[in-house]
Amino acid sequence: MATEAEMDKADLETVMRSEAGRRVVQRLLDETGVDRTVLSKDHLNTAYLSGKRDIGLWLERQLRNGCPDQYLTLIKENLNNA
Repeated sequence: MATEAEMDKADLETVMRSEAGRRVVQRLLDETGVDRTVLSKDHLNTAYLSGKRDIGLWLERQLRNGCPDQYLTLIKENLNNA
């Protein structure tokens, strides 16, 4: 029987195998602001942005550790579409 971590990894690999899945993941990374600063003049907004970014950083770690080849494909596709 697979552990929850093994099932999560398998699920992420399934999503990342398709171009549509990688587009959705890229949108999630963009929306969470992993490549942007969280600093704001309003400390509550900074906290909000920091929370969003933490989720994106978690997702990025899952991608790097769970399906690095597909993650590199996502990066390449994103560069080609920029």
